[in-house]
Amino acid sequence: MKLKLKKFICGVNNMVLFTALHKYFPSLKAGYVLRILLLPIYIFYYLYRLIFVPSEKREFKHQLGLCLIIKDEASSINEWIKYHHHIGVDIFYIFDNGSKDNLLEVLSPYIESGLVIYQKIEGRGRQLDAYNICLRKYKKETKYIGFIDRIGKRPEGHSDEDLSCQYITICESGWDITPRWGVETENYVQVELNALLYALESNLADFYCILGMAGAEKWVEKAEKRKMLMQKYMLKDGVFYDYNFKTGKISDVFASASFYPMFVGMISSEQAKALVENLYRLEAEYGIAATESQSPDYSYQWQYPNGWAPQQNLVMQGLAKYG
Repeated sequence: MKLKLKKFICGVNNMVLFTALHKYFPSLKAGYVLRILLLPIYIFYYLYRLIFVPSEKREFKHQLGLCLIIKDEASSINEWIKYHHHIGVDIFYIFDNGSKDNLLEVLSPYIESGLVIYQKIEGRGRQLDAYNICLRKYKKETKYIGFIDRIGKRPEGHSDEDLSCQYITICESGWDITPRWGVETENYVQVELNALLYALESNLADFYCILGMAGAEKWVEKAEKRKMLMQKYMLKDGVFYDYNFKTGKISDVFASASFYPMFVGMISSEQAKALVENLYRLEAEYGIAATESQSPDYSYQWQYPNGWAPQQNLVMQGLAKYG
């Protein structure tokens, strides 16, 4: 009896009864009358659920996990786990796709502590299989699971602590991870950051003028000084690049960040022409890549051929602005 009552109430909640009756009373007025007549049943249904139906809230063993499939990554997996654990990942599901190095030995302390769940998976093209296995087995114990299938080669001659600091610094830039600054991010003056600061200073000057306030000249001077310094230290062959103030050298990595000065309207027509002439270096099959093609020894998220929606937008707007 209780089960039949529950099914009946659920049917009413899904408008089954209303739909059936409305076939015979199709007018708008009849629809309002039916809603009024059914209102006590709706109220009864919600009270029933509130009192008798147990909460469906699920308790998870882990909040955030990462699932990845790797091969021969013993040299880099240690600092990769340390970094992601440091920023909040509390479980790793690692599928070993036929590694020949000492990966299992490196992972053993993490496996024993419960931080890593290790599983072997053989054969080519098994990424989706690994992800499906992970999702099927662990979806009820981990609230959020991210899926990753590649780690780049570890830069040599750097400790885990040094690399962790570098990765955190790079992530703060929004370009995580990128080949633009190597492993000395803190020594670079970034072209997009300074272009955006130029735009901010210029906008503040405009706001002062619009509001009739004194002090616009101060922001105009700041913007012009920044533009002058960028042209002095960051300009090469008509294009703005990142500048390493420690070595005094301009970066060799051409990136879509070089289009930020065009986007904010701070370059000359000659500099715009130089950017257009170099655009081919960033063109990929599906649009503009984050950077030009780099050494295949390393893989980065913000690197050719990967591109991101904001980059497409700012390049298009910049090109449109200069015709």
